[in-house]
Amino acid sequence: MSQLSFSSFDAALMVCDSLGQYLPVTDDQILEAACQTIEHKMQHGASFTSSAAVKEYLRAKLAGFAHEVFAVLFLDS
Repeated sequence: MSQLSFSSFDAALMVCDSLGQYLPVTDDQILEAACQTIEHKMQHGASFTSSAAVKEYLRAKLAGFAHEVFAVLFLDS
C-alpha cells in the first residue's frame, strides 16, 4: 500500500462546482463533508454502541470550531 503525504493528498481531492468544473477541495469543505457523514450515520435517537462510536461522533461534531467548546452527552443504559 502506498502512503500519501498530506500535501499530495490535498492535491488529489477535487470538488465539482455548480458549473461542472473540478476545483481543489478546501479544508472547510472536507470538514463539512465529514459532519454531514456523521449526521447521516448517527440519526437522532440512534444508539452509541461503543466508546469508539462516541469518539468518532464528537470528533466530527466539534472539529470545525476555532475555539474551545464544552459539550454534554446525556446517556442511559
